[in-house]
Amino acid sequence: MLEGNAFLSRQALIGYGAAGAIVVLDQWTKHLASLELSYRVPVELTSWFDLTLAHNTGAAFSFLAGAGGWLCSRGTTASVSARGAAHRSPSRGRRVFSLGGISAA
Repeated sequence: MLEGNAFLSRQALIGYGAAGAIVVLDQWTKHLASLELSYRVPVELTSWFDLTLAHNTGAAFSFLAGAGGWLCSRGTTASVSARGAAHRSPSRGRRVFSLGGISAA
């Protein structure tokens, strides 16, 4: 492919594809749960495991639920900044992992 471009290497593209597949699978299972389950009504699968539909409107366990869009935009800015800093670092030739992508989930 494009030699020297870590963003488009075969390994990176496989990682992007896997991440994309996980996001699609996550959204599909959430859609199925919304269609098939009633809100806050447990469905017993085994004697020790139930499925219950609930909605979390906050960032983490409803913390900052009314924060609006500023939290997402701040997380996205942090992600892009962290990835840019990792790309510009002197260790660019080695594997550099950025946790910045996690903050904008």
